[in-house]
Amino acid sequence: MDLAKEARALESLTRLLKAAEECRTLFDEARMDYPAPLRRMLGERDSFGDSPGPVARAIKISPPDITRPAGVPDGWIHVPIEALGPQTAVLGVLRGASEPMPVKQVVSEVKSRIPSVSDGSINNVGTRLDERNIIARAEDGWRLIDKSRAPLLNGTRAWGADSMFQTQELAARRREAVLHVLSLFPTGLMSAQLLEQMERCAWLKTPLSKDLIKADMEELQETGKVKRSGNSRKWILGEEAKPKGA
Repeated sequence: MDLAKEARALESLTRLLKAAEECRTLFDEARMDYPAPLRRMLGERDSFGDSPGPVARAIKISPPDITRPAGVPDGWIHVPIEALGPQTAVLGVLRGASEPMPVKQVVSEVKSRIPSVSDGSINNVGTRLDERNIIARAEDGWRLIDKSRAPLLNGTRAWGADSMFQTQELAARRREAVLHVLSLFPTGLMSAQLLEQMERCAWLKTPLSKDLIKADMEELQETGKVKRSGNSRKWILGEEAKPKGA
């Protein structure tokens, strides 16, 4: 046993690991992808052309703790009502009616939930849905025919099968999920890491891709809900996404 040689070997390893960490910092500051040799040195694996972080960071992520209304099937998802388009909102309002609803009441009910929608948009929705035999319009009001197309409105949430929602409505659900996932990783995640974590969320049931996540992060950054962590490429929650007083 040559203690002097062993000591030099350990010192060399320490210098190598320190250099790898310094190299990681430089690549983070330059917002560059880690090259494969550096990823291997750091114990990280390739994914989506980005550096996803150690395998140990993968965790089982449960859905946000939101109470499911009585009678809502387990397979249904929810989106914020404020994200609904006029068509989905009209269908949700009519689902809650036990008899034909006068047009003025439909307009009032929809606008009470989505103030920005215009009367004309709601009337145009009625025409389209009538032509597709999803609702019936008569002198006494509008009536839902195809209940399988309409979500359940409950408080600030619309519940339904994912097929009941439109692209922009599912995008709102996905962005809520982004914030939920980031809340579990205080030190942040890079975009590829975030996508990888979300792909494990079977409860999400929304479209997922690298481009969609990129668009989501740009939108959330613009509204102050996410931000970059220092000079790194990692995303963390912004002030607008944190609970008041946090």
